[in-house]
Amino acid sequence: MNKKEVNVTVRWVLSNLKPWMIFCLFIFGVTSSFEGVLNGYILGYIPRLNVKDGRSLILFGIAAVLSYLTVYISLFLFCLLMQKAIQILNEKIKAIYFRANFASSFNNPNLDSSDVLNNMTSISKQIEEKYFEPLLLLFQSLMTVISSTVVVLMTNPVLGLVYLALSFLSLLPSYMGKEKMKTKTEVWSHSNSNFLAITRDLFAGRFEITNFGVKKLFMQKFDHSLHNEEQKYYQLNAFRYVLQFISWLFAIVITLSPIFIGLWMAKNNILGVTVSTILTLTLTADHVVGGFRQLTNFETQIQSTEGIRKISWTETKTDQETVLPENNRLVVNNLSVKRGDREIFKNLSLSLDGNDKMLITGPSGVGKSTLLNAIAGYIPIKKGEVEFGGSKLKYSDFVFISQNIWLFAGTIRENLSLLQNFPDQELVAALNKVGLDKELGSKALDFEIKEQGSNLSGGQAQRLAIARGLLRHKKIFLLDEITSSLDHQNADEVHRLIYQLPSIVIEVAHNYNEKIAQENNVKIFNLAQNAK
Repeated sequence: MNKKEVNVTVRWVLSNLKPWMIFCLFIFGVTSSFEGVLNGYILGYIPRLNVKDGRSLILFGIAAVLSYLTVYISLFLFCLLMQKAIQILNEKIKAIYFRANFASSFNNPNLDSSDVLNNMTSISKQIEEKYFEPLLLLFQSLMTVISSTVVVLMTNPVLGLVYLALSFLSLLPSYMGKEKMKTKTEVWSHSNSNFLAITRDLFAGRFEITNFGVKKLFMQKFDHSLHNEEQKYYQLNAFRYVLQFISWLFAIVITLSPIFIGLWMAKNNILGVTVSTILTLTLTADHVVGGFRQLTNFETQIQSTEGIRKISWTETKTDQETVLPENNRLVVNNLSVKRGDREIFKNLSLSLDGNDKMLITGPSGVGKSTLLNAIAGYIPIKKGEVEFGGSKLKYSDFVFISQNIWLFAGTIRENLSLLQNFPDQELVAALNKVGLDKELGSKALDFEIKEQGSNLSGGQAQRLAIARGLLRHKKIFLLDEITSSLDHQNADEVHRLIYQLPSIVIEVAHNYNEKIAQENNVKIFNLAQNAK
C-alpha cells in the first residue's frame, strides 16, 4: 500500500503551467488592469483641452485610441491565456481525481462508476470556478486596485484621500451583514437538502405509497417541505435586497459628498482642484473599491474550496512482472472476514493444486461472493492469507470474472487484447479455444462490439472474458455466478469450457449441473457447512 496526496495550491498551479504562460499572464494582467482608470483619466482630461487647437485634439484622439486598444487587446489576450491555463489545470485535476478513485476502488468494491464520474465532474468544476478562475483574476484585480489608487493620489492627494475614504464606506453594508447572510444561506441550504432528500424518498417509494393508499399524507409532507424551502429562500433574498437598499443609500452619500467637497475646493481655488480633477477622481476612485470588493469575493471563493483541493488515496501495488511460482498451489489459510459486527466466516482454509476445479455453493447471503472477493483481495480481510506458488497472491496471477462482463465499444481485437500488443494469431487462437472464432464471422477480430456489449449474447460475453485469461496464460480463474443469467444450455456449454481450462478454477454458483461437475471431478465446497 502506498499513500499519496495532492494538495492543489498556488505552488501546484504554478508548477503545472509553462514559464512563458506565467510571464505572459503577468504582463497582460498588468496592462489590462488600466481599464479601470482609463475612462477617468481620458474623460477627466477633456475639460483641459483647447478645442480650438486641432493638432492637440488629433494627438489626444490618437493617444486615447491607442490606450484603449492596448488595454483591450491585453485584456483579450489575458482572457485567452487564462482559459488555456484553466484547460491545462482542469486536465491535470481530472486525471488526478480519476486515478485516485481508480486506485482506491480496490479497497472499495462498491464504488460506482457513475458516482465517480459525477463527483469528478462536480469537484473539478467547483475547483475551476472557485479556485482556478479567482486565483488568476485575483492578480488582475490587485493590479487594478494599485493602478487606480496611484492615479487617484497623483491627480490630487488630498481630495483623492477624501474620495478613497468615502468610497470604502460602500463596503460597510456587506461587511456588517456578512455573518447574518452566511447564517441565512446555511439555513436555506439545510432546508433545500431536506427538501431534495424528501423528494427523492417519495419518488423512490411511489409504488408503495400508491399501494398502501397514503399518497395524500405524503403529498402533504412534500408540500410542507417545499413551502419551507421556498420560504427560507425568500428570506435569504429579502435580506440580500435589504443590504442592497442600504448600499444604495450609502451610494448617494459616497457619490455626491466628494463631488460637493471638490466643487467647493475648486470654487475657492484650494490645492489646485478643478472640474477636470473632480471628473477623474469620480470615475477612478470607484474602481479602487470595486477592486477590493472583487479581491474579497475571490478570497472567499478560494477559501471555500480548501476541503476539496486536498486529494489523497491509497494505491495498491499491482505487480505486472511475471514471476514463475515455486509450484501451482493456491492456499487459503485461516481466512476471516467481518462486515461491521457480523462475522461472515472465520478461520476458513482451502488448498488447490495444479488444475483443480472447485465449486463454492451454499444458500443466498451466506457469503460465497464475499469469499471469492476476499481471495482476490478486493475486500479487506480480518485475518488470514492467500498464497499462490509460495508467495502472496497478486492481481497478475488470476482473472476474475463476474456475471456482469466488462465490455466497451470497440472491436473484438481491442476488447480481447485490452489495448496491449498481441499478434493476431494469438488472439485468434484464444477465440478458437472458447469457440468464438466462427460465431462472430470470418473476421472475428474486427467484429464491432457496441456499448456494454449489447450486441453479444450472455454466453458470448462470458467466453470472451475467459479468452482474455487464456490469452495471458492465467493460472487461476475466479468466477462469480457467471452462468446465473444464462439458460441451461448456454450455462452447460460455459461449464464444460471452464472445467477443461488448464488452470485452477474456483467458481461461485447457486445452481449448477451436478452431472457435469462429477464428470470433471469438480470439488464441491458448501460454505454453509464449512464457514467456521
